[in-house]
Amino acid sequence: MPLFRLIAPKLRVPQELSQDLPQEPSQEHFEGQTGREAQAKWKWFERLDALFGTRENHNPGFLVDGFSDNIQLFDNVNKENEIREECPIETEKKDDQTTKKRKFSQDPLAEAIVSMGNIRQTIWEKRIALESEQFEKKQEFEKEELEIERIKAETLQNKMEFDIEQSRMEFQLRMKELELRMMQYGSNNNNK
Repeated sequence: MPLFRLIAPKLRVPQELSQDLPQEPSQEHFEGQTGREAQAKWKWFERLDALFGTRENHNPGFLVDGFSDNIQLFDNVNKENEIREECPIETEKKDDQTTKKRKFSQDPLAEAIVSMGNIRQTIWEKRIALESEQFEKKQEFEKEELEIERIKAETLQNKMEFDIEQSRMEFQLRMKELELRMMQYGSNNNNK
């Protein structure tokens, strides 16, 4: 028990702990607050504005309902036609000067992923083109090397044929010389 008496003053009762927790504002806090001031304090408005953005309301130039006979719609069309008839040159210029609007992506991350994919595709295409070009150059180089080897082999064969023919002719020439000497030697021996 003496240990409990030492620790007990240091322990806090749950009621004392609940006083330290932050409390939400009561309903009385919001009573009497209406309009923009109360709405501006709501934390979700900021998040919704960030998600959806702030856009102006679209106010059409005519009212659409099932009971009207669309008089206002036709009045607007007639007014547009009258304006076009009054300024035909301006409308022609506007038609000629129309430019394509750039599409703005709602998701920059998706746009970045698409652009990265396009970049990878172009890099891949360039790599394939470079490899095919290198392969074609290598094939052409090998063809030229084979042609050079063929020419060398032909030249070597022609040289060998020439050397064989030359040695054959030299052999025949020596044989003729020997025959001539034999004839001269034989005629010299017969004359003696």
